[in-house]
Order: sequence, then C-alpha cells, then structure tokens
Amino acid sequence: MGFLLRKLLAWLRDLPLPLPLPDMSDEPVGVADPELDGPAFGQYIGTATQFPDPGNRPPVPPPGWRAPRFGHSEAEYWIWRRWVLLLASGRAPKDLTVGHSLSLAKLRLRSLPAGLTVRGDLDLRQCQRLNRIGDGLWVWGDLLIGGRCAQQSPWEKRWLAEIGRANIPPLALHALSKDDQCPLATLPAGLRVGGDLRLRNCRRLERLPEDLQVGRSIELAGCTALTRLPDPFVVHGDLTISGARNLTALPAHLLVKGSLRLIGAQVDLLPEALAVGGDLVLECCPRLASLPEGLAIGGSLVVRRCPIARLPESLRVGRNVILHRLRDLEETPAGLSAPGRIELVRSPALRRVAPGLRVGTDLNLRRCAGLRELPDGLVVPGTLDLRGSTMLEDLPKGMEIGSDLVRTPFVPALRLADCPALKSLPDDLVLGGPIEVAGSGLRDLPEQLARSVQLLWRGVVVPPEVVFRPESLTPEQILGQRNAELRRVILERVGLDEVLRRARAEILDSDTDAGGARRLVLVWLPARWGRAQPRCYLRCRCPSTGREYLLRVPTETRTCREAAAWLAGFDDPEAYRPVHET
Repeated sequence: MGFLLRKLLAWLRDLPLPLPLPDMSDEPVGVADPELDGPAFGQYIGTATQFPDPGNRPPVPPPGWRAPRFGHSEAEYWIWRRWVLLLASGRAPKDLTVGHSLSLAKLRLRSLPAGLTVRGDLDLRQCQRLNRIGDGLWVWGDLLIGGRCAQQSPWEKRWLAEIGRANIPPLALHALSKDDQCPLATLPAGLRVGGDLRLRNCRRLERLPEDLQVGRSIELAGCTALTRLPDPFVVHGDLTISGARNLTALPAHLLVKGSLRLIGAQVDLLPEALAVGGDLVLECCPRLASLPEGLAIGGSLVVRRCPIARLPESLRVGRNVILHRLRDLEETPAGLSAPGRIELVRSPALRRVAPGLRVGTDLNLRRCAGLRELPDGLVVPGTLDLRGSTMLEDLPKGMEIGSDLVRTPFVPALRLADCPALKSLPDDLVLGGPIEVAGSGLRDLPEQLARSVQLLWRGVVVPPEVVFRPESLTPEQILGQRNAELRRVILERVGLDEVLRRARAEILDSDTDAGGARRLVLVWLPARWGRAQPRCYLRCRCPSTGREYLLRVPTETRTCREAAAWLAGFDDPEAYRPVHET
C-alpha cells in the first residue's frame, strides 16, 4: 500500500497540467531552483572561474553565422554537465553567456535566469517543469520550447549512466521528463532569437511578447490558449500556426516575408493589409468564409477544407492556386490568373469557370461534379483535367490545350475520364497531346482530331475502334493482341465472358489463388488457309489491382498450376511454390 501511495504522490508531483503552478514570487532574480541546492554542491559544478563572467552582452552574430554543434566530444560533455548543474543549483547569476549551443531537453528545470545569452541553439523540448524564463533571453541560433524529442540527445546516455551511480544533489535531475507539454504561461520580455522560434504544446501560453524579435521562422503548434499575436507583427521567415483553437484574429498589420501556414485556427477574416512573400496555406479553418480584397501572395495560394464561398476579384499570386474541398465555392472570379497551375479539386458546388481565366501550366478541375460551363477561348498550355465532371455536357469553342506539353504518348493534354454527359468535342478544338477517355460519353472525334490525336484508356494507348466501336472487334482480333494491357482494355470494353462465348472457349481446368478463381481455357481461332489453330489462356485476377487478365500459355498446358508456373519462368510446376503473390 505504501508503495502505491508513493507512486501516486510522485505522479501528482510530476503532472504538468492542470495542477496549479508553485508560487515563484519569492524566488531571487536569476536563481533557478534554490531548494535543490546541496551543501556539497560546489564539487559538482566546479569553481566560478569555469564559467563566463556575466558582463556586457555579446555582439550581434555576423552574416552567414550558423550555430555550432556541441555535446559530442568528451570535453564538451563535461562543459555541458557543469552548465546543467549550475542552472539547477540555485547559484546561476544574471546575464550569463553560454558560448555554444545548449540542450536542456528532457531535464526537469523549473526556470532559467534573467539575461541569459546562448551563442548557438537552445533546446528546451520535453521540459515539463519549466514555468519561468527570466527576461532578456537572447539566443543566437534556434530556440525550441516544448514538443517531443524524436532522437536521443548526445549527452543523454552518459547522463543517465552517471546519475545512476552518483549522488548528484538536485533530485529533479535524477529522472528525465517524458511529457512534451511545457507549462510556460508567458515568454520573457525582450526575447531575441537569431534563428527560428519553435513553440510546441505550450498549452498555457496566451500571447507573445510585444517586443519579440525573431531572425527567421516562427512555429506555434498546439498552443491552445494562444489568443493574440503582437501588432504590428513582422516575421522574417515562415509563420506556421496550427492547433491554436482560441486564436480568432490575426494582427491587423501582419507581414510574413516567407510562407504563412494557418492550420485548424478559428479566425473569421484575414487582415486587409496582409502581405505574404511566400505561400499562403489555409487548412481546416472552419470559420474562414472569405479572403480579403487585394490579397497579394508571392508564392502559391493553398486552401483546403475551408468554407470559402468566393475568391477576391483582384487576387494576385506568384505561382499556383490550389483549392481542395471548397464545398461552398460556386464560381471562380473573373480574370483569375496564375503563372503556374490552377487546381479546384472536389468542389461539388462549382458550376462555372468565369471568363478571363489565365493559367501558366495546368488547369485541374477534377471531381467537380456540378461543373457545367467553361469559358470560350480557354487556353491551357499544359493539361486540362476534367475527370469526374459528371454534369459537363459540352466544351466551349476556341479552346487550345497542351501547346507547351511534352510530346509523349502517355501524357494526356485533355482528361475526360468519367464524364458520361460529354458526348462530343468541338470542331475547332486544338490539342497538343492525347485524350484520356475512359468512362466518358464520347461517341466519336472530330475529323481533324481523329487523324492526329491518340486516345488513352486509363493510361493505355488504344485505337479509336476500341473506344467507339468495341462491338465490331472479333475474338481473333482481341485474343490475337500481343500487348497484354491493350488486350485487357479490349476485354474490359467488350466483356471477357462475351469474348469467350463468341470464341466457344472450353474450360480445361480451374482452381483458386491469391487473386481468386482462375480458369485454364482453350479456344480455336482461324489461321492461314482457313485452318483452325488452338490457343490456351489462363484467366486470372491480379490480387493487388483487382484487374482480370487473359494470359496466353503453351497449348500443351493442362492445369492452372502449370500455366502459372510457366508464366513465372518455371519448367517444373512442382518447383513453383510462391510464398506471397502480388
């Protein structure tokens, strides 16, 4: 019973949330943990001369400076060890300067002294007891707070071995933290970070300091209590905000020189003066119904699963427009333009593409079931993808598709797969590549296209009669086709059972394999001079794709196992014992 009680008390002591944090108001400035100090602690941390003198702040890092790696050699480990013990001892003075990167990940430190300068990276991941950082923290490299360490630190193995056999006074250092949450409620005033600032699972953090300075990117992930950002707010790299469910507004003056990624936020509107130098990525923002007028993006606009019903007329992007699963978008704005590609995928309410659309490469309107109208004179230099547009009945006049497409027989300029309502193509259509027609309602091609354009059926080059007149094909033409994929497509169009019925096939053997039932069939096909020639085929199904094939085997074959062994390259059927078939 006593053992269980001790385990329960230890668990309650280490629980970061939602227990109230201890009162730190009486703790001396710059002291980490006074109650952890021991009478003989000096033998562990060394003399004061082993640490940099607290003096003036270090100079600004030179251009192109990178944080040095630290903690791998024997000497570096002992330097790191002294720093850790000093910060946990209660003797850490103000304005300390660490001349290298410092990893405190997984350590149960409660606070850091004011005025701390780290000339490298500062790693505070999995510090589940860290609830205060003194003002004036300056990190030359990257600052990582909260979140999980995916890899073991270089010092971790040695440290665990040492604390297992040494009586180190700070009891909090005798076990490593396993929780990725960080109980910090505020960041220090005057915080300066030369590299990236990454905050993960800081679930008590409500706001960032107004005087925050970050040299590169900022990531705020899982900061569920975050309610506001500084205004004005300038980010010199990327800004990524994910899982901030209490953040309902962005700063009115927000400038992001890199990419802005907003994932799972509850914002209603984006700032009117928003400026983004890279990509703007908006994902799963359930309250974001519109974008501001005059929005200018240096990179791509990527919107997924947001209730946006309209796009601004004056939208300007530097690369691509990628819109996925916008279920309320009914029409694109007039004059929509992108130097790269435009994608509107799985937007069932989209009815019309407005005139004036200009695209640099590809136009993808896949799985837009309600699409009915495209603009006249549409020019797409790459591929026009209309797969799954079940309500589209005709294409407009004056279209030019695939002018810049790479000339290969397997890259389609026009994808019309699964467009059953589309029965014909306009006579003036200009195409620079093949047409994908599987599952479409096309009955024929215009005369000028029939002479120059190839047809594809789910990636397989097929002749026009396979698509438009499959009933005219004879069993001799079908079964005499040497290309197995083309023969499969023809059998799909005509029907395998119908072909075997016409050929009066005889079943020689049957069994099952990983793909299901298979049959060995014998057919007699006309040959030269009116003679009938026997042919033997194995009818089987691919277990991975589910496609059914008719594979020719030697006529002397009498069992399905013999046929499968011969196709696999075995002369002796008994030697063919597959462990796993794909």
